[in-house]
Amino acid sequence: MKKNVLQKGRLVIRFGFLVMLPFMACMMLLSFYTGKRIAEDCWKQLGISQQQGKDQIRNSFLRNYFDYYQARNAKNILTGNRAQVAKDLLNFAKQYIYSNSFRTEYEKERMQSKPAATERKAKTKEAIRSEKVAETKELISKTEGIIKTADASLQKAMAEILDMHKKNLAEYQDPQSEVIEMLYQQELMMAENEKTRYDESLKQWTDNYPADIRQLIRTRLKKYLDIAQTVDFNASLVEKNGKKRFVKPEYEAKNSDWKMIFRSGKEVYDVTRPFVEQWVRELQ
Repeated sequence: MKKNVLQKGRLVIRFGFLVMLPFMACMMLLSFYTGKRIAEDCWKQLGISQQQGKDQIRNSFLRNYFDYYQARNAKNILTGNRAQVAKDLLNFAKQYIYSNSFRTEYEKERMQSKPAATERKAKTKEAIRSEKVAETKELISKTEGIIKTADASLQKAMAEILDMHKKNLAEYQDPQSEVIEMLYQQELMMAENEKTRYDESLKQWTDNYPADIRQLIRTRLKKYLDIAQTVDFNASLVEKNGKKRFVKPEYEAKNSDWKMIFRSGKEVYDVTRPFVEQWVRELQ
């Protein structure tokens, strides 16, 4: 029985604590000190200090993973008022998200993640021609040097190579060279591909790190609401191999965000949903 309580407690910590950050592993909703009761009671129930909570949430939000390992006091959450803890943390969170310290960290992370601008420019056709001519002339000079010191058997083979280089040189020097045109088109394609990759990376960066942090907050909150409204809090579970599984296969196939909201419980959802809806309205 004790083992089951502790196991359930760990789920409450992981998902009840997570749901305060409505989406993306609940990365968005813990914050700095707003009252003595929260500092001394709420954090105590979670089994972490206020600073540890701030660090975990900052890491979760900025690094795109949830850092919850130090939140260990499962029993306290189980026997306490989970709805009240949720409300405290949500309010606590909202203030931190709007704090100067968080914005500074976000902007630092944002700029560090910005893709470097591409500096590649396509070479001109004449630049390519000059490179190929210079390269081939050097090959001709080296081949002629080898022929001068090689024995008769090697001279014949090298003579064929020398002839090939001279033909290539003539081709490259031809103003209408098809080879130079082909190399030029390849150069244009590579430059364009690199620019396309940069543009795609820049767009992804802009989506992931919008200049207006309110846009990011709104996106996270709305996505939480979209997922949360599909959660069946009455879904049945069955224990298999020491772990709780959903009876319905379609629920078991749900992603971790859906399951996170389910495991946090309807009590927490009933507090979180209206809070998030109001916050979204404020961000319009």
